Amino acid sequence: MIESSRMDLQASGPEEAPSIVFLHGGGMGSWMRNPVMGYLADYHCIAPDQPEHGGSRAIGKFSIALAAGKVAELIHNQTHDDKAIVVGLSEGAQIAVQLLASTPEVVEKAMASENP
Repeated sequence: MIESSRMDLQASGPEEAPSIVFLHGGGMGSWMRNPVMGYLADYHCIAPDQPEHGGSRAIGKFSIALAAGKVAELIHNQTHDDKAIVVGLSEGAQIAVQLLASTPEVVEKAMASENP
């Protein structure tokens, strides 16, 4: 499968503000973060669809490593200072941990949570 270079995403807030990247759980999509993003008008919120999810289905076969690499690329391309606060839920939490291990320089702070 040919890999697309960019993840599909939803973004809101001023681009010059601190960035928060929301990483969704497996089988979900960026849409799950819409309600939260509406409360964070002072932040540049970015919610990508992970590989093989939503609008990012063409990126390639999902793996934690591929997703973390794509998130690091997204942070470099979509934030004003090449850093973001990363919030991951379930599968997104696993991606956040991989991101911290592989490219910690793009993570200002991280929060990882499993489903209850």
